[in-house]
Amino acid sequence: MHKKLHIAAYLLLCLSLVWPAIKYHQPEHASVINSDGLGYYSYLPALFIYDDASWSFLKDYEKQYRPTGDFIREAPNGRKVNQYFVGEAVLISPFFAVAHFTANVADGFSAPYQQAVLWSTIFYMCVALYLLTLLVETYITHRYAALLISAAILHGTNLYTYAVTEPSFSHAYSFFAITLLLFAIQRWAKIKSKRYLFTAAVALGFIAIIRPSNLLVVLMVPFFLPQLIQQLKETAFSVLLAAVSCCAAVVLIQPLCWHWQTGLWIVDAYTTATFNFSSPELINVLVSFKKGWWVYTPLAALSLGGFYALFKVYGWRSMWLLVYVFLNLYVISSWSVWHYGSCFGQRAFVESYAVLAVLLGVWFNFLKQFSGKVVLAAMVLLCVGLNQMQARQYSIGIIHPQKMDRELYFATFLKKGSKYRNLVQEELKHCAELKICKPLFSDTNCKTLLIKEVEINTTPACIKVEGNFTCSNKNTDAYLCVQLLHDDKVLRTERVYFFKFSRRGVESSQMRHQFMLNNQVISTNAIRYFVVDVEQEISLDALHVELCSN
Repeated sequence: MHKKLHIAAYLLLCLSLVWPAIKYHQPEHASVINSDGLGYYSYLPALFIYDDASWSFLKDYEKQYRPTGDFIREAPNGRKVNQYFVGEAVLISPFFAVAHFTANVADGFSAPYQQAVLWSTIFYMCVALYLLTLLVETYITHRYAALLISAAILHGTNLYTYAVTEPSFSHAYSFFAITLLLFAIQRWAKIKSKRYLFTAAVALGFIAIIRPSNLLVVLMVPFFLPQLIQQLKETAFSVLLAAVSCCAAVVLIQPLCWHWQTGLWIVDAYTTATFNFSSPELINVLVSFKKGWWVYTPLAALSLGGFYALFKVYGWRSMWLLVYVFLNLYVISSWSVWHYGSCFGQRAFVESYAVLAVLLGVWFNFLKQFSGKVVLAAMVLLCVGLNQMQARQYSIGIIHPQKMDRELYFATFLKKGSKYRNLVQEELKHCAELKICKPLFSDTNCKTLLIKEVEINTTPACIKVEGNFTCSNKNTDAYLCVQLLHDDKVLRTERVYFFKFSRRGVESSQMRHQFMLNNQVISTNAIRYFVVDVEQEISLDALHVELCSN
């Protein structure tokens, strides 16, 4: 009877993920593959549909679907390379295959492929939640409490956003791989079955080829496997060699993809950002109103209180988890783009939330008095409620993905009305400017509108673009394209998305963006800028494109 109830509770937890994900991605939000997710996913159509290592097929994709993310870079030998790693695409591939054989339009991006990515994320998340529950059960005497903690991690953190609202990002897949690794290591410690060792090896390989910085999770292994050295000694060498081979076989997929694209076995494709270990943005990452982890995911701050109980129960063995948490924070804070672009909260922490679940489980079990458990449960529920509210605000444009600050945060705190949407744009007073200024152009039903091409005689260090725009259709995917040329050869292309957050109801706004070129363009004699994918009337006013030299 208890087993059936436990299964029913787990299915209810899965339903709490599946239902909002399906509901959110209705036809008006049908574009599941976007932004960073497009880069992770695009290996599949590139390899299996277009056989195109130059990524030129993306030009046709732009014409019919949403504009691409900026993820194609130039390798040292001049060939094109995807800056993202291939691990997520490998995990999606079974769902991609089903979509490909059932799609009427088998182009890699039509509706069946979009749904394939959605259901892929749902599947791996459901498995991860099951494994997380089993992991936490080891540290807690109440079996249903472990399931409730898994539910709290899903609904009380920004994991919910990257499982439901933006499922094509890599975070849900990394969360699955890390949870699988910790579960397998824990089971290998108890049962000593080689199948768990092989599972851990494969999971570690996927962690490496989804997001390599997550390999820091190996620091936690001694906590979940305290007799690590002894167990390795007791394991047959042939078994260890087979496990290493399993891990290596998975990791090898990445250099094979690099070689297919560039002819090189190792490529550093991240050229637009890097780590700055000498100046980590610790305070901003933790408590800033722009993207503070504890501000937008307060359950994380609460869960870390579980370290007190962890040390009381497990002593110095707990140091392994503490060292991991601090080093992970340090690495995430050292990324030059510490806010991680357009996102909800600090998304780089999402994959490591199995640690928070363990801390909550140990803490709950440590509390002997019922009143203490009630207080902790009440605090968790408050964090879950706040996260759900803020996740909803983010999905409809009340919480801005890039420009939040203290004033805007408190102005919109717990607000739900449509008048609180897109306050960043409203504060720019673009509507008044559009009324008194004659638009630079206004056109209807054109796919590409050339604005201007100008000859220049300087090597720019950056491009600044400003302008006001409005559109009759809030769901437009129009964007301004800025190109630097040399004798008609395009050297650099940048895109400024007019309605990047169209699903949040943006109808008019102001763009202001700056692109640092970092000496990547060495010889430029012309600049061209034009609007792409205009399918309804759009007005652009006070456009200003400025090239800045060193």
